[in-house]
Amino acid sequence: AEIVGRLLARMHAVGKKRESSARLRLTPQVYGRANLQALLELRIVPADVESSYSQAVEEICGLLEPHFASLEMQRIHGDCHFGNILWSTDGPNLVDFDDMVVGPPVQDLWLIFPSRDEYSRRSWHALLEAYEEFATLDRKSLKLVEGLRALRFIHFNTWIARRWKDPAFQRVFSEFNSYKYWEEQTSDLVEQAKLLGDALAGNTP
Repeated sequence: AEIVGRLLARMHAVGKKRESSARLRLTPQVYGRANLQALLELRIVPADVESSYSQAVEEICGLLEPHFASLEMQRIHGDCHFGNILWSTDGPNLVDFDDMVVGPPVQDLWLIFPSRDEYSRRSWHALLEAYEEFATLDRKSLKLVEGLRALRFIHFNTWIARRWKDPAFQRVFSEFNSYKYWEEQTSDLVEQAKLLGDALAGNTP
């Protein structure tokens, strides 16, 4: 965790040096509302859950937007999970920058240890301490992690929806256009909205 934390700090130091107007911005508007609009236009979400899914997306975006107004944004990896870290005798190397976005640095940190179990919490703490040896993180952004997780859910669904006519996607994501899938997605977003609300209210450790 410590080695990866220092690596992310160095990467973010480089990312901070330039703007990137051609890249997506990881914001509630782009990853939330714009993606929701795309899903509705593609008629992917079943009619029976469309309203509740849309309401959950709107609630999450509404909770996040006041905090994004003053949030530091810069070039980040955007898809920084362990599968995109290659290890060699010289240490870890980040790969797969095709999803690079302009967003809050905390996005790359939480994706390394995305679970909520005790092991992940301890590892996250070690990662964060090592990161802050080389870079400064806006600590207020830590409260937004559950909201960022929700935006990732929405963005991933839209990514599949835009490619749904491809038979390969239909084979891999065979339940994507089912009622059960979208019912579960809606339930997950409702849970994320509650977790985000609790975090912003200071009701989580």
